[in-house]
Amino acid sequence: MTGESPDDLPARNLPDSTRVEPGSGLRPGRTDAVIVLLLWAGRRAFLPLLLLGMVAAVAAGRFDEDTLVGLSRPADLVGALLSPLAGIAGAVLLRFAVGWAALAAAWPLSRWPHRKPRGSWSQPHRDVIDRWRLAQAYRSLRWTWGVRDEAIARAGRLGRWLGWAVPGSTVATVVAVVAFVVVVGLRPPSA
Repeated sequence: MTGESPDDLPARNLPDSTRVEPGSGLRPGRTDAVIVLLLWAGRRAFLPLLLLGMVAAVAAGRFDEDTLVGLSRPADLVGALLSPLAGIAGAVLLRFAVGWAALAAAWPLSRWPHRKPRGSWSQPHRDVIDRWRLAQAYRSLRWTWGVRDEAIARAGRLGRWLGWAVPGSTVATVVAVVAFVVVVGLRPPSA
């Protein structure tokens, strides 16, 4: 490393018109910023919840290969919500729900305000597909650190509080891993 800042490198010297500003991943105001931070907190909760679900399943004696093979269909996953596998099923369902909610929250950003109709019969179909792909791109953009930092700044005190989701989930993940190792280590060997 030569001590240059990333902005000084030739590959990073892009015209200003091609740079993506973090604020472009958020709608104006505080509400969208809070939504992004809440969704990020839900996304970060997945791994600790999954690990704690595994701890509960191991402690209940329900975490083996046969049980996991039985979770191959969505109906099995919903049925697992009423068993000791509820933590695992809940974590997976939370991850799917957050992904879809994040896509729905990014949908309004995917509008093309000055698009001229081309007169083709398939135009509405293409517009929906284009909006879908743009919404997916905006959803990915909204997971970046730059957009989340902008969301924290816009959300004020609540944003700073929600900003603790990252270190909080990291600590929760470490605790869950330790708990899993302890529970597995204390489990009697199966016959």
